[in-house]
Amino acid sequence: MTSFARRATAAAIALAMLLPATMAFAVSLVATVNGAAITSYDVDQRVALHRISGGAGTQSAALNELIDEVLQLEEAERRGLFVSASQVEAAYGQIAGQVGMSVSQFTGALREAGVHPDTLRKRLRAQIAWAGVMQTLAQAGAINQQDITQQMLGQGLETSTIREYILLPIVFVVPANAGNNVLSQRRSEAEAFRQRFAGCDGVAAQAAGLSGVVVLDMLRRDSTQLSGEQGNAVLNTQAGRTTPPSRTTQGYEVIAVCSITEIQANEQARSQIANELLIQQSEQIGEDYLAELRRSAIVQRY
Repeated sequence: MTSFARRATAAAIALAMLLPATMAFAVSLVATVNGAAITSYDVDQRVALHRISGGAGTQSAALNELIDEVLQLEEAERRGLFVSASQVEAAYGQIAGQVGMSVSQFTGALREAGVHPDTLRKRLRAQIAWAGVMQTLAQAGAINQQDITQQMLGQGLETSTIREYILLPIVFVVPANAGNNVLSQRRSEAEAFRQRFAGCDGVAAQAAGLSGVVVLDMLRRDSTQLSGEQGNAVLNTQAGRTTPPSRTTQGYEVIAVCSITEIQANEQARSQIANELLIQQSEQIGEDYLAELRRSAIVQRY
């Protein structure tokens, strides 16, 4: 008997002992799943939960669901995936919010319908645990990038790659109304800086000994955002180099190209589609995997 089965059986016995005497005698063992007990009270409670949540509301459907949940929780435990009480309470509170109630109001509504709140909590615990198992299995299989691309093409989305640039502007300040001699000198200094440039990590040290040189904040731009003369200069500059000095309202500016990375266009859409495919894959894996667990389980019905 697994540690989960021992805990589940102990909980069933404890529950029967806590019920009123007239009800305790009515509680009977309905099934065991790998040694874990399922009682008539568990089934009756799950039937009540089904009825208020739009389920089948039959004893057979309730028992089958409870059997599956024992297998799901056992498999999660075997894989070292444990669901905390806070995770369950967060899911419980989310359902309450979805029906427009506070947690206490929702709990009261469940009790009025004849459903103990822990009945729903048990279902939520199994759902969270199984989602963790499915995520592990689906990620192990990984999503085929070609499948994502095909989905994007079907939706008319751009699938090409674009370049992302990390840029660091350095300004050689020129005072207002400066003469040609000053302009020429500052341009020469900017060009000399460019020739000595040894990478973005050393910019601060390189600029520290120069007068009137300001290192601006680092920028992140993709190739679709670069236009005009300065943008074209960036596009034509290799990573680890700077653009030629260009005249701005502040003086002469060189832009250090710290890095260039190939990224997918419509990355957000690609990520969303990947998640959707992962969910679909998880659902299919889940059905097949649960069927396999059922075949290997020892289930006794009474």
